[in-house]
Amino acid sequence: MTTTTTVFSACYSGIISHLCSFNILLLLETFRLCLALDLGGCYDALGMESGAILDQDISASSSFDEASVGAQYARIRIDNAGGAWCPRTQIDEIQYEYLEVNLQQLHVLTAVETQGRFGGGHGKEYPLHYILEYWRPGRGGQWIRYKDQQRNELIKANFDTNTAVKIVLDSPVIASRVRIVPFSKYPRTVCMRLELYGCKYEEGVIAYSVPQGDLDENADFTDKTYDGVQDANGVLQHGLGQLTDGHIGGADDFTNVADPYKFPSSSTYQWVGWKSSGPGSMVEIVFSFDQPRNFSAVSIHVSDAHNSFSKLSVLFSFDGRRFLEVQNEALRPDSNSSKRASGWLVVPTRPRVAQFVKLSFELSSKMLFISEIQFASDVLVGNVTDHVKMFASNSHSSESGKEFQVDETAVNNFVVSPVGALSVEYIFLIVGIFSGCFIFVVVIALLAVRQRQRKSSSPAYSGLKSPQRPEHIIVDLKTGQMKVLSDEESWGPFFCNNKTANMRSNFYVIDSENCTLSKVLDFSLPEKQALSHHHPCYSTEPVQSESLSTSPLLPNKKKSSSSDDCSSPCAASSCVPDSENSIKPEKACNATVPRPNSLHSDYDNPSLHYASSDVKVLVSCDPRPYGGKQVANIPRPRLVRLSEFRVLEKIGEGQYGEVHLCMWSEGSDDHQLVAVKCLRTGTMDNVREAFQREFDVLSNLSDRNLVHILGINMEEDPWFMVMEYLCYGNLNHFLRSREEKLLNYGTLVYMATQIASGMKYLENLNFVHRDLATRNCLVGDRCFVKISDFGMTQSEFSRDYVQIDDNYVVPVRWMPWESLFKKEFSTKSDVWSFAVLLWEILNRGASYPYENLTDEEIIENVRRVFHQDDRAIYLPQPAICCKEMYSLMLECWQRNPFKRPTFREIHLFLLRKNLGYSPLASESITSTQQPFLYCPCQ
Repeated sequence: MTTTTTVFSACYSGIISHLCSFNILLLLETFRLCLALDLGGCYDALGMESGAILDQDISASSSFDEASVGAQYARIRIDNAGGAWCPRTQIDEIQYEYLEVNLQQLHVLTAVETQGRFGGGHGKEYPLHYILEYWRPGRGGQWIRYKDQQRNELIKANFDTNTAVKIVLDSPVIASRVRIVPFSKYPRTVCMRLELYGCKYEEGVIAYSVPQGDLDENADFTDKTYDGVQDANGVLQHGLGQLTDGHIGGADDFTNVADPYKFPSSSTYQWVGWKSSGPGSMVEIVFSFDQPRNFSAVSIHVSDAHNSFSKLSVLFSFDGRRFLEVQNEALRPDSNSSKRASGWLVVPTRPRVAQFVKLSFELSSKMLFISEIQFASDVLVGNVTDHVKMFASNSHSSESGKEFQVDETAVNNFVVSPVGALSVEYIFLIVGIFSGCFIFVVVIALLAVRQRQRKSSSPAYSGLKSPQRPEHIIVDLKTGQMKVLSDEESWGPFFCNNKTANMRSNFYVIDSENCTLSKVLDFSLPEKQALSHHHPCYSTEPVQSESLSTSPLLPNKKKSSSSDDCSSPCAASSCVPDSENSIKPEKACNATVPRPNSLHSDYDNPSLHYASSDVKVLVSCDPRPYGGKQVANIPRPRLVRLSEFRVLEKIGEGQYGEVHLCMWSEGSDDHQLVAVKCLRTGTMDNVREAFQREFDVLSNLSDRNLVHILGINMEEDPWFMVMEYLCYGNLNHFLRSREEKLLNYGTLVYMATQIASGMKYLENLNFVHRDLATRNCLVGDRCFVKISDFGMTQSEFSRDYVQIDDNYVVPVRWMPWESLFKKEFSTKSDVWSFAVLLWEILNRGASYPYENLTDEEIIENVRRVFHQDDRAIYLPQPAICCKEMYSLMLECWQRNPFKRPTFREIHLFLLRKNLGYSPLASESITSTQQPFLYCPCQ
């Protein structure tokens, strides 16, 4: 502190003036930013939805029925009673009805969000436009109408009853009471809900008066957002505008223009300007505050401060009529300066108590440009009368008339040497702020080092070692009781409870892995194993159940020999039968494991995609087999020969290979429909390496809703792998080719549930699909669905993919903003794509996502989502889709990836929506296409 005081003393004595300017600049600029209007952190909801705004603070001009659609029900996203506020009369151009919110104290209002009346799906009323009115102290009973920078009063509202529309205001509004006035050109019944966004107003300025800026044929430098009145002399009074709105003019607005007073488009500049009428021209600005305050500095964002004005006077007053003290600061023009730079002119003052401040500029050039004026002040504490007397007694001791040269080194942040001594309290405050920031940085650095050391000392984790355990949801349909149990958890205590024993026949079990529902018929426990877990390695008897579908709820496990230990880490290897023809991966990747839900931009070069988009893995593979019953049930791919396959048709092709639909004859009477991915002969080594990597990854996936690799041949040219294929082909074609009666709502949700189950498995391993859509799902008998990746190779889906640059071809209609613009893919980007897939399913494949928009318009729409532009368009609610299902889609389409739900949550939601569904027997396979008579891979 001694050092800081010494520096300031040296400043005042003029010994080290340049060093002083730099230090004052840093300290005062930091202090100014702490007290200035910060719009960046002023977009919080003020409390209509949360209830922070009380019912007694919400009123209306009238209500159709106070008990059901009164003003208290105008809370956004809350559907209570009638579901919204509805005025008594219809709205037209003449009728004046309003919804009023009393904020109790001054707030900065930055955005307004409106919503119509949903009313549980029965509402039909919503506003098309509205007018925003507001009130603040000092205006009497007069309400002010908000106008944007184009002077428009009407604000666009909603287009349906449920979608909330948020409008960000061009300039912030300072108010303590707000009215929303619905408007319609033609008579219309209107109901609405509301949320206000902003923050508390701490700056204290409630009005300023100033001559209106100049307007001529070349440029408009008027105060466009001033909300007061203009008198006959052209002076603005009783309002606020651009000089206090928190919007700062650009630093280079004037530096790249040949003539600084002629502009091609003045609307892009946040400046107010006044022309000089000759020597001695003056511009005076008087600021009025809400209450007496203690002022310590004035900050002015000005252009060309070197030559714009020659003298600045700062005057203080308690009543706005008598300014008892005058302080003058004179600036000499800098003939050496060739820049018209913009920056902050910070004028420190002795602590001055006042309620009115006048700034008087004596112009020295053609024009004076000011973008923003801010004050460093705090609310006065103590007796106001004492301060008035002290203020008057000290009025003759002020320093005035000193001349200062503006320092060229501070061309972007001008500092005038202080008129009075800087308060010691502020020095302590500023030093404390810097000290706190330094300590915070040191603590964060130490925590980061400690975390890194902890990670380096802990064993490496592989997501493939511990796949997600299958879960079973037990539901008591009589009492509504529900419990989630895995195979390894105790089933006995739940069924043997005295309270539930007599209701055992009312229990049903949902198997989340197999999407089946079973009724529990009986349950028995050996006497010595009453607390044993239901696990294939334990001797507990399984639950006896009556399946409601042909798929078993709990598949029978093969009993292990006494030497087997299924709980050991390597037990899975003993459960997989070896075969002479089985092929094991030659190598496994050993990349560093990322955080489970972190975003990645590690996008593979699409030129290496031999036939289709790969299923991308973001976790390391472990060369050891990973435990779990799913692995044990999936045989390893075996070595196959081309002679075992009969080609039926080509599914698609890519740059380096083809995919064919084939019939695989494993024996004389054993035939299976498969897809064969084969590389072309003579393919480059890097493509072969990518092919082998894909095999290494996909061969370790083992979920019933994922396509499995059945065979592989990398011993002879051409290389190929054999993958499962289902009898009805891709889901997109299946939806479009089936009659509506065969695809009821339950069937559609059942298929979506299976896809969510497969994606939940991938999410648990932190695998990313990157191209989730109906074209990449296969459908089998009884509407059984598996996730694949053949869609990109098929010509019928070529319009789904757009080439963004030379090596980036992507399905833009299914992609979130972070994948399109930043090339970041994660399980959360798959969640976005799943919502589009769900939309496709519920439209039965009849509608194309954003079918009325071109690819260029789609990219622009995604950009609007990124910028949180209210003009962003989302897919509409399908006709057969319930409100809760569409709400799930909207949750998946949130801008923030980390706010989107997980596939685990999505899967559980869909299971509950599809409780009790059993798929109907499907049609037999019919095919009119002739099989090929040759093998394309030869």
